[in-house]
Formats: sequence, C-alpha cells, structure tokens
Amino acid sequence: MAQGVIYQDAEGRIFAANQAAQRILGLTMEQLRGRPSADPRWQPVHEDGRPFPPETHPGMEALRTGTAVRGVVMGIHNPAKEGIRWILLSAIPRIREGETQPHSVFCTFEDITSRKRITDALTASLRLLQTTDPATEEEVIRKGLEEAVHLTQSNIGYFHLVCPDQQHIHLHTWSRNTLRQCEVPKMETHYPLEQAGIWADSIRRRAPVVHNNYPALRRRGGLPEGHVPIWRDLAVPVFEREKIVAVIGVGNKPSNYDRTDIDQLSLVAEAIWTIVQRKRAERQLRESEEKHRTLLQSIPQRIFYKDTDSVYVACNESHARELGIRPNQIVGKTDFDFCPPSHAESCREDDRRIMAAGTPDERDETEVRNGEKRTIHIVKAPVRDSDGNVSGILGIIWDITDRKRVEIELRAKTEALAVLNEELEQSNRSLDEFAYIASHDLREPLRGIHNYSHFLIEDYSDLLDTGGKEKLNTLARLSQRMDELIESLLHYSRLGRTRLAIRPCNLQEVLEDVLESMEISLRESGLQVRVPKKLPTLTCDGTRVGEVFRNLITNAMKYNDKPEKLVEIDWRPVAKATEFSVRDNGIGIRHDHRDTIFRPFKRLHARDKYGGGSGIGLTIVRRIVERHGGAVQVASEPGKGTTISFTLAAAESEELADVARDEKQSVSDLAG
Repeated sequence: MAQGVIYQDAEGRIFAANQAAQRILGLTMEQLRGRPSADPRWQPVHEDGRPFPPETHPGMEALRTGTAVRGVVMGIHNPAKEGIRWILLSAIPRIREGETQPHSVFCTFEDITSRKRITDALTASLRLLQTTDPATEEEVIRKGLEEAVHLTQSNIGYFHLVCPDQQHIHLHTWSRNTLRQCEVPKMETHYPLEQAGIWADSIRRRAPVVHNNYPALRRRGGLPEGHVPIWRDLAVPVFEREKIVAVIGVGNKPSNYDRTDIDQLSLVAEAIWTIVQRKRAERQLRESEEKHRTLLQSIPQRIFYKDTDSVYVACNESHARELGIRPNQIVGKTDFDFCPPSHAESCREDDRRIMAAGTPDERDETEVRNGEKRTIHIVKAPVRDSDGNVSGILGIIWDITDRKRVEIELRAKTEALAVLNEELEQSNRSLDEFAYIASHDLREPLRGIHNYSHFLIEDYSDLLDTGGKEKLNTLARLSQRMDELIESLLHYSRLGRTRLAIRPCNLQEVLEDVLESMEISLRESGLQVRVPKKLPTLTCDGTRVGEVFRNLITNAMKYNDKPEKLVEIDWRPVAKATEFSVRDNGIGIRHDHRDTIFRPFKRLHARDKYGGGSGIGLTIVRRIVERHGGAVQVASEPGKGTTISFTLAAAESEELADVARDEKQSVSDLAG
C-alpha cells in the first residue's frame, strides 16, 4: 500500500497531502487543509488506549526539537471508516540553510490497522495459552470471549457448543455486555441445528459467515422477545479434527466486519479451544490418576515399585501395612531396611536378574509372619520408559496360604470322590450284569413251563376237563407274560451297558423309518401322524432316538379313545439343546400320575385294557433321553390329550461331550 504524506507549516497546520494520506485519514484535501495536529477531531490514542497529547504528536515534536521522530504507532479517528485507524508515523523537520528552526515538517505514514489487529489477536491468544491459573473450562471460554468482543470492537458475543452428533447445539456462554442487554425471560439452551437461525449458518456451511446488514436478510426470522437487537454479526466455527465442536460469534460492531475480523476471531477461537482441550485432558488425567490411586490403595495385594538400584519409589497401603509403615515412608528405602541381610541380598539379586532379562517372573515362596508360615505368590516385571529402556521393577505379592490350603483339601476330596465313583461304577456294572444274568437265566425255566403247558393241553386234552384246560391256558399265558417282562427288563439293562453310537443323524429320516415300520398298526388304529416341519439333523444315537419316537407314538396310539386319533411331532431349539414334543388327543394323564408313568412296570390301568403292554416303555424313553444329556417333561389334561417333551443336548454341550468321550474310549477299549 502507498505511504501517506502530509506537509505541515511551522504552526503544525496541514497545507499539503497526497492521495494515500487522504484515503488513510478519511478526509479530502479541502477537509485537511489548515487542520493542526492539536485538533481534537483526530482523537489520537496510544496502543494501550491512552490519549495522545497534541504536543507529543511526532510532527509537533519534530518542529519543536528540529530532530526527526520515527516509527511512532498512533490510533486516529477515521470519519469515513467510523472507527480507529492505526498508522505507523515518522516526522522529518525541514530547515532552511542558515536557520536553526524548522519552517515546516513533512510526515510519512502507513495504515497498519489490519497488521495491528492481527498482532493484537495473536497477543490475546498468547495470553490465553499462557494461562496457568486454575481457571475452569467455563472461565477460560468466558475470558476468551471477552477478548474476542474487544478485539473486533463488537458490542455482543457468544460461544456455543456443537454436540457430537453434529445435529444439536448447546447454548453455553454469552459476553457480559450481551447478558446486560438481553432480557429474554426463558431461553432454550439445547435444540436441533435445523431449528437454529441464520446465526448458525457457519455450522451448516462449515466456514466463517458475516452478515453486515442483518435486518435486511430475508431468511433471518424473528428474535425472541427481549433479545438484544442485531444489525451486524460474525460467526466462526471451531473444529477438532473433522468435527465442529463449537461456534464463536460477535455482533453489532460500529463498522462492517472484514477479513481481519474473521482472522482475529479465528485466532482467539483456536486459542480458546486449545485451552479447553488441555483442561479436559488435565481433568481426565487427574481422574485417571485418582482412579488408579484409589484402585492401588484399595486392592488387598501388596504392590511396590523400585528403581534400577532396587530402591523403593512407591508402594500401596497393603504393602506398607505389612512393613509397619505409611506408603510415603518407603521412598528411598531398600529391602535391607526391612529384611534380614541374606533375604534382602537375595531380593536385590532377583531384581537385577529380572531387569537384565527384561521379562516378567513369578514364583511361590514361604515367609514367616508373626511366627506363622505363609505362602505367597510373587510377580515381578521390568518397567520401561518411553524410550523402551528398563527404568525399574514392579512387584505384586499375593498371600495364597488359604488358597493353597483349600487346594490341598479339594485335591483330597477329589481323590476320595474318584474312589467313590469307581466303586459306584463297579456296583452299577455288577447290578447290570446281575440283571442281565438273572433275566437270561429266568427265561429258560419260563420257556419250559410255557412249552410243557402246551404239551399237556395237546397230549392230554381228552383227559382234562374244562377247568383243567383253562388253568393250563392261564399258566401258559402268565409264563408268556413273564417272559415279556423279563425281555423288557433285559432290554432296559442293555440300555445301561451299551455305548451310544453318537454321530450326526437326520432325525427326519429316523422318524420316517419308524413310521414305515409301524404302517400296519397305524392304519389299523386310524392314528394320523402330523409333522409340521422337518426334523433337524443332530449328533446323537439315531437308533435309540428312533426307539423314543416309537414308544411315544405307540402310547399315543394305544391310549386314545377318540374316533379321530391324532398325534403331532414338532421341535424347537432351546438353550444348548433341541426340544421335541409329541402331542396327542388321547385320554390324558392325571396330574398326580405324571411321575408314576416313568416307573418300571407301573401301569395306570388294568393289564389288558388299552392293548396291554409291559409298562416299561416310558421308563426306556427317559433312560435314552437322559443318556443324551436331556430331560423329559409331561403336560396333560385328562380327556383332552397329552404332550410329552424331551430334549437332546447340542453337540457342543458338556453333557453330550461326555457321552462322545465315553464312546471314543469304548472304541479304544475294543481296539485294544
């Protein structure tokens, strides 16, 4: 920019000025001619705002002393700009040859308003950044806002926060002058961005926004009753990485806002948020340190920290209590201050070994405390600084005396339980073998009784009267019945001794095979079987599960007095298992009989009623299901039907895993 030049006579009155001077001073040559430096209309001020006495004006100083005055900063009123313009002024006296007093002076100056305002903003930002007092986050924002209002020569100001979702605004702080002028009775402090006025355009545009003729804006909307009038405003968004975190705004400057105002406000806003971030980080650090300190002091384990010379730096309350001191009293001490020399030397050598290796170490030790031997578990780990160098050692000590005692007791009980389990398994094997042998041996004489009964009837029928024949027929029928019961008992016994063939099975195919084998009896009984959805593929013993379906369908067919007999087979997944249900519309079961039906050979009706049977079918069902890690439940209403549900454990369940392990062991035993 061109320099301004003015000439003043010996009285300090202007008699000439170039175009640059007229532009900077905001006056024409006619307005400048004859105006002295002492004219109060200049309203000259120093940088700190103090009035500039006319006699100290550089031009007047040069005229009085005959010496040049250079590089003076002065603020003067510019009527065209309606504000203060800052100039850098130099005055050089003009002296005729042979004279000692100047006959005139010429002054040169340049407009440094923008430069000074930026410098002032930088100075204000620096003051904020150098703040070391314990001001709160709110106090920092308020102080920075007042700086922004002052630097931009504004009348009002605000600093509001943008929520993390970028869609809501939280009204946070207003300048003191704004609060004095504003008389809004009740103002919402949190609302969506879409409801905010044009003052929030800087958030929407993600850039500074200036309105130098606010009343003329067509989009402006109305202000709340009691709100301070607005005729100019400037708003700047505050960024943290890619997100807008706040918006700072000023308003009602006497003259238009310009690029310098934007730069000033941006500098102050950046300084404010830098301090806010620092304050938040300091608060989080304090809170984190307090949490760690509380945790360190409250946990029962003994914790200590030593430097590379095995000198204690810190410890928690538990460790200090064990040593009979306060935590701060351990600083600067070593193990030689608390332990016998031999033990202390051993600890120091141990510390050196771990720090040299650079890896953690742990072990159990025995120590004597108050005459009692205690077992402790010690973990020591090297501590590294930010450069990765070992700077000390961290130790944690657990008293595991009680745990060791419990482990010993538990081990003894486990061993005793293992012996009992082995004895129980041997007893069960003996019982199974007895049942098998007894059943097998009982059947041979029964067959003889049955056969001889028929022999007598066939060979001696002409010698027997009607009563004798009936008795022999009854004897044959009862021996046959006894043989069926023994066969059922033998089958039940085999269920306990035979290993399950655990493998993936398509239960839909298993059910279809069962229904195909029962086709004649189903047709004769008129029982309709419904399967709403295909059964799943599960890891199980398909043959045994098929036996479950067969027994349940047989019962549904037998114990049904309806003209249209129906059974429905469905399933659903449950926690770690699959639940199957077999629902019929038969005679039902009384509530007090729901446990009875699972007892061996227990019948709820006369032996020959509802087709007879051995009375062990449901007992077998429960045995098979339980061996698959499942359970059986009954829901029934007399006269309306019965639903028997059973679960089969999922392949990943512990129950079925145990079964699978048993099967693998069985195969291994057979291979051996």
